[in-house]
Amino acid sequence: MKKVIFILVAVICLLPACKKEEKSEDARRLDMVVAALKNTFKENGEPRYQINAKTNADADPGPASIRLILPGKSLAQIAYETGDKTLLPFVLNNFIWAEEHSSYIGKGLCFFTDESGAASVMLMTEMFYEKASGDQEYAHLKKPIIRCLKENFFDEEYGFKRIRSVNRPHPFYDGETWLALALYTDFFPQDRKTGDWVKVVDDVLIRSYRKKDYEIRRFFHWGAQAAAQRYKTTKDPKFLDFLKYMFAQIQRDMPVEKVEVNMNACSQSEGLADLIEVMDDAEVRQAALERYDRLMQGVHRLQIESMTLSDGSVMHPEMEKYIGLFYGHRDDYNIMPDTAQHCATALLKASRLKPYREYLKKKPKTASK
Repeated sequence: MKKVIFILVAVICLLPACKKEEKSEDARRLDMVVAALKNTFKENGEPRYQINAKTNADADPGPASIRLILPGKSLAQIAYETGDKTLLPFVLNNFIWAEEHSSYIGKGLCFFTDESGAASVMLMTEMFYEKASGDQEYAHLKKPIIRCLKENFFDEEYGFKRIRSVNRPHPFYDGETWLALALYTDFFPQDRKTGDWVKVVDDVLIRSYRKKDYEIRRFFHWGAQAAAQRYKTTKDPKFLDFLKYMFAQIQRDMPVEKVEVNMNACSQSEGLADLIEVMDDAEVRQAALERYDRLMQGVHRLQIESMTLSDGSVMHPEMEKYIGLFYGHRDDYNIMPDTAQHCATALLKASRLKPYREYLKKKPKTASK
């Protein structure tokens, strides 16, 4: 009887339903960039900053830079969302290296010279790492990092200072900080005090960027991710309204037919993916999908897939381990792991974004990809 059951199972599993699902193009490319990103880390946890593809020479980042901790954040997010625990040692080493470049200012734990942006990235890294690994060794750092962010906040008028000594906000740091806080309130809803403060942040940033729509293009990448996350957490329609507003500004300033596919747009596609995921307006979602598909064509085009550069020359032999990283522009031979980490999370989202997978199925096969 057991033999009959075994034969029956074997026959059934020859059917298409039992075959292992083939990876999508985005998932395959994600594997490539993750493997290459791991190779950019030095033994001390610091990634390379900017690599010349022809000489393998490093550019000097100067003072410790936020761009040196973003690759760790990206790998932490991928580990959390995919369950790939092989990424966690790279994340942890990068986090420890960053902590060595941090300092307490009052009660706030701040990082590098980009205090708001770097602190936000470290908060996201710690949360993704903690959730992916179950390791709470660094959980106590969340509160002092949030204190750093609070001390850099313009309470009623603007947003977050880039650094404590400069009394003006910046779209990148406003968006990064808002996203970090949005994730925190979702992961740790029991912290009601911080949750109440984040509601104030919501209103300040929405009001501020409705007034300065000329900054939306720089704010959109992080800001759209943050607004989408706040909607997922709260279900408050004001976040959907703000996403629609931002998308309308993006479409106005750069119509989809003018999107440059030879310029790296991985960061923009991250925000757009999250907008598509939560959007309830079919017309906006369709327009966003068309724009997103155009951006993802550029993402694919700018991934390094061979040792030959666009001018026909060959990369330095050491560059072979970095195949899978990304150009910032098709003719730019300086390769930054920071750019690649944006592309890694962009590909992660593209590979899992159900409306986009459905869009691709319906897309005419003759269309360029």
